[in-house]
Amino acid sequence: MAIVFPNGTQSGPVLQTRQFVRNTPTQSSYSADTWTAVANLEGNIDPTSSSNYIRVKFILPIAAGTQANSSLRIARRITSGGTWGETDATTQSTYSGVTRPRGHHMSMFMAGANWSNNWNIAIDFIDYPNTTSTVYYRAEMISNGSGSLYFGANSLGSNGNAYTTAPCICILEDLDSNFIGTYDGQSS
Repeated sequence: MAIVFPNGTQSGPVLQTRQFVRNTPTQSSYSADTWTAVANLEGNIDPTSSSNYIRVKFILPIAAGTQANSSLRIARRITSGGTWGETDATTQSTYSGVTRPRGHHMSMFMAGANWSNNWNIAIDFIDYPNTTSTVYYRAEMISNGSGSLYFGANSLGSNGNAYTTAPCICILEDLDSNFIGTYDGQSS
């Protein structure tokens, strides 16, 4: 039985939820020292208020074809013609003078070149885009070298077949700002 609330009568922190699923395994190639879109999965949501927050969840089954000293982040753009970039201070272009940026998930170093090494990476955070325009999210990777990752599969054969598969998932939730508190771990 479905429960239906008339418009304007909902209460609670989650105002809307959108889910995007990619069931087709994909190979994503990346170049050294360049943020590159991976997983071929993108989600979008229209915040109901510019003061609202967006809860961003990505579930990415990954196998590495090569060793990767890398960072994986979720990037954001506002409107379809906008520029992709950092979502928040947790993913900075440089970190404390170190040239390698930090991301929402770090390195696959020393794990590549073995198809039995695969992970189900979950990235979950709250973003504040400060807009009512459509907000887009996608996964991006940066590495010290070039290579490829397999998303949704542990390997892809020449005919596109994989030994095991799992979906890549993006879930976006529009959160009422009255229910959100922040804590940066540095103040009391």
